[in-house]
This record gives sequence, structure tokens and C-alpha cells, in this order.
Amino acid sequence: MGHLLCQPHPTTGWHRHPALFAAVRDLLAGVVEPRLLSYGCSTGEEALSLYEVLPNAHVTAIDINPRSIRLARRLAARLAVERVTFVCAGAPPDPALIERFDAVFCLSVLRHARLESELPESCAAILPFARAQLLMHQLDDLLKPGGYLVMWGSNFRLCDTDLASRYATIPTPGCKPHCGPFYTANDRRADAADTAEFVFRKRSDAPNDGL
Repeated sequence: MGHLLCQPHPTTGWHRHPALFAAVRDLLAGVVEPRLLSYGCSTGEEALSLYEVLPNAHVTAIDINPRSIRLARRLAARLAVERVTFVCAGAPPDPALIERFDAVFCLSVLRHARLESELPESCAAILPFARAQLLMHQLDDLLKPGGYLVMWGSNFRLCDTDLASRYATIPTPGCKPHCGPFYTANDRRADAADTAEFVFRKRSDAPNDGL
């Protein structure tokens, strides 16, 4: 898959989403070796934190920034972690990603700092809704039916996209609401002030037709 640049800042950190990761761990309790995708992994702390919570998982972590991927690989080697694979994204599709995952994490990717500081009425000139929706389609293509899409730190909501009918929202107690702004399909700012919808289960009858 190609990688669409949305969030221009590579900021990350260890254990930023403990309640969110714990919720997904519990949802995947019946999967012996779940396959997870960390999309926009930056320098690797997010993916490695995810692996600490789900040590039976195989984690594929991708980012568009080659320097970030180099740093992530060094960090994983220093920690002797072998079940997290870091991939520099690009087009044509990476062979390592032609698979489907039990859970896909898209955290602090579908956002832009200028949308939050300037609060424009339209996002079109900074991060158009169509770009965010295209990225969600790419992630949907890589997710198994019955799998989980995890979105946090986003200026766009799944409920506003044409993918909404393919997913059911899973409540995540302990995860505080995320504040907007949020932008809708016409690139206009929504009235909603926050959202507590972070985890979505892909319906079992939703076909994968993008791969």
C-alpha cells in the first residue's frame, strides 16, 4: 500500500495509550497469535509498547519516514524484540504488508496541528477529508472481517465516511474522550466537541475487495 502523509510531526512516546491497548488485548484474547498493524509508527515506541501489552502478537509497524524506521529498528534490536517488524512505507505496495491483520492501529495520524490551533471552517487547504477517507480505505483493505480498527487522535471520524456501515463501534471504558475539531465529508468543521469512539469492529460480512 502507498502511505499518505497526514500528520507532519513524528512525535511519539512510550505507553501513551494503556487503556486503549488493554481493551484491544481483551478483545483479542481468543486469538493465539494476533497479527497487528501499527500505522504511522514514528520511531517505534508505540509499536513496542503495543507488543509489551500483547507479547503473543506479531506486530508490523510502518512509517513513511526512513530515518524514523532506522531509529525504530535500532531500538528494537537494543531491546532484543524480534516479533515487531518495522517497514518503511511506499509505493508500490510493500510485500510484507500484503496480508490481513486482526487489528489495525491508526493513532495520532489523521490529524494536523494547524487544524487544532487555527480551527479553520474548512480543512481543504490543510488536510482534506478525501485524503483521510482514502487512508481509512487502505487500512480497511488490510483488516480481516471481524478485526478491529483503532483510531485515536484524529480530526476525522469513521462515522462521517462511506465506511461507516462496515463497522460497529466497541465501547472502551477508561479511555477519555478525544477533543476535536472534526471535519466532515464536505471539508467543513463539525459541531461535535469530542468523541469517545475509538475502537471499531469490522463486520464479519464486510468483504475485503481492495487487495
